[in-house]
Amino acid sequence: GRLTRPMVERLADAVATLHMNSEQRADQGGYEGLRWVIDDNAAALRAFAGAPFDGDKVVAYCAAARRALDRHADLLERRHRDGFVRHGHGDLHLGNICLIDGAPTPFDAIEFNDAIACCDVLYDAAFLVMDLEHRGLAGLANAFFNRYLALSGALDGIAAFGLFLSCRAAVRAKIDAIAARGAAPRDAQRLTDKAAAYLDEAIGYLAPTAPRLIAIGGLSGSGKSSLVEALCPNVGARPGAVLVGSDVTRKCLFGIPSESRLPSDAYGEAVSARVYRAMRARTAISLLPAIRSSPTRPLRGPRSGRR
Repeated sequence: GRLTRPMVERLADAVATLHMNSEQRADQGGYEGLRWVIDDNAAALRAFAGAPFDGDKVVAYCAAARRALDRHADLLERRHRDGFVRHGHGDLHLGNICLIDGAPTPFDAIEFNDAIACCDVLYDAAFLVMDLEHRGLAGLANAFFNRYLALSGALDGIAAFGLFLSCRAAVRAKIDAIAARGAAPRDAQRLTDKAAAYLDEAIGYLAPTAPRLIAIGGLSGSGKSSLVEALCPNVGARPGAVLVGSDVTRKCLFGIPSESRLPSDAYGEAVSARVYRAMRARTAISLLPAIRSSPTRPLRGPRSGRR
């Protein structure tokens, strides 16, 4: 109950810095790297079909995950070629983050398996987003997500983010099911319940809905930021809406942190024209993949949707 938005935003800064400074790994990741994850998850889930997992849900998940993988194959390979596969953390959930001198600090990264540690940076970050959501912290998940996107330059990969989240949830379902098998009776039921919940979440992350675009305007100090913070976690795909804000965009153009103040000449007409062009481009990157894949009738499911 002590995790705060400023902490999560500082954590996003740390993770983005980690990824930017990490070694690029052209020998890992991409379509084949994620296919390995999905195949490994599917084999484990099938082994537990019937208990603790509903067999029909296992079949549905495996089929949906492979369809999503094939749909995003070109995107995964393009990001692979563009250097977004890096030697990251590999196990970036809340249990592997601590506070050192007040700073959120990842620890206990994967050191024994490059196939796990070396992946698309968005897939690495997705573990933390999924964990925050699983714990009922949707607002903090969205805050981390948007801060990370603003810093990392990884926006073009968000079309596959639902698949990344789904794979991470399936990993947790598999791990908890395995742990339950060898647990004491008092712990086994808790673990099997968690495993079943993770599988439901994994399925939900793959279920599409129609995309939405919401524009918010108003005078300075009228409460736009507060409204946006309340809306973003509840709009579109998990973990919520991608925020395209003029203030953040303007500060990114000048290369300064979002908390810093800009000089008055940063608000001139020519600069504002650049800001709005950048906002239109960012909106298109976020929205157009969802429009192209939007179903005629949205499918409904837990925590479902597409940006």
